[in-house]
Amino acid sequence: MSEIENGEKPLLLIIDDSKENLHFLCDIFDEYRKSVTVSGLEGINLANSLKPDLILLDILMPEISGFDVCRAIKENPDNKDIPIIFLSGKSKLEDVVKGLKLGAVDYITKPFEQEELKVRVKTNLELKASKDLIKRQSEKLAELNEDFRHFLSIATHDLKNSLLVIQGFTKLLTERYHKFSDSEKLDLLSDISFTGEMMFKIIMNLSYVTRLEEGKVQPYYTEFDINYLLDDSIKYFKEIANSKNININYINKIKQLSVFQDLSLIKECIDNVLSNAIKFSPFKTQITVIAYSESINKDMRQMFVVEVEDEGPGIKEEEQALLFKKFARLSSPSTNHEITTGLGLAITKMIVELLKGELSFSSQFGKGTKFVLKFPVNVD
Repeated sequence: MSEIENGEKPLLLIIDDSKENLHFLCDIFDEYRKSVTVSGLEGINLANSLKPDLILLDILMPEISGFDVCRAIKENPDNKDIPIIFLSGKSKLEDVVKGLKLGAVDYITKPFEQEELKVRVKTNLELKASKDLIKRQSEKLAELNEDFRHFLSIATHDLKNSLLVIQGFTKLLTERYHKFSDSEKLDLLSDISFTGEMMFKIIMNLSYVTRLEEGKVQPYYTEFDINYLLDDSIKYFKEIANSKNININYINKIKQLSVFQDLSLIKECIDNVLSNAIKFSPFKTQITVIAYSESINKDMRQMFVVEVEDEGPGIKEEEQALLFKKFARLSSPSTNHEITTGLGLAITKMIVELLKGELSFSSQFGKGTKFVLKFPVNVD
């Protein structure tokens, strides 16, 4: 465990008022990254800002003692797991006990054996790495438990209600089949089919978000005309919007643009954003879709952009941070009892990041929301 999670070498913070000692310790620990200071006060600031993996701390310093430095560092809750090893010429038992009570993990008296010091530092770094791993795994487990709780909520609420709808309509058809006209029978069958499709979409979304998180979704790049994809999506969603008397104003500033991307994944993102806009738009409003291309100055990458702006209820400021989280259900309801799992935008965010694109939004509560999708025209 000589390397931390991102592959970098562990960072040591060495605080000692003796420059000779600093040079000596830097030579001993040449395999690690290091930050050094002769000032105890500066050491406190460095600990708070750098969050080192381990601190080597001298006790006898002029402006502030090592004990007080340790106390100040440990007063910051963010530093509670940083191991501190005292280095001191003071070998009295009461000094050792005091140092350990302040939160240090070890106390080494000078003059120290070089190999002993290296082993103790290595041992404490490995122990911290193990604790960090356990903490990350615990956080991940808590997240999975929360996801499972949400899944049960969806399964027991949305899917149960949908099954009740199908069961009710089927029972009506079975018991009163000859009393319904042909058009009424078709309406009931259409409702059953629609409800089944919604249930299937819920299950597929749950499966899809898991595959995305596990890295099992890989882009399949092909060359295609982006206008073909956009026109197809707009045509499909205009029919859905018509059922709510919503007008989709489509402004395409892209005359012709051949892209090398994953067609199905990009379509998934555009469709999710359009579907979301329709779900939360009131009847007889307008959704504006603008498509254009642009160049990013910093690296001259060409991007194609799709903006989708609605006249819906908008998103409360305190809820905006939840927008792309899994299972997020905000206080604004869909306007025609459409089923929403809270996964569509989370899936979109993950796909956009997979394709090295950008997803942003702006919203004013009570006035509407605008989503902006950006994708590279060509894969690097």
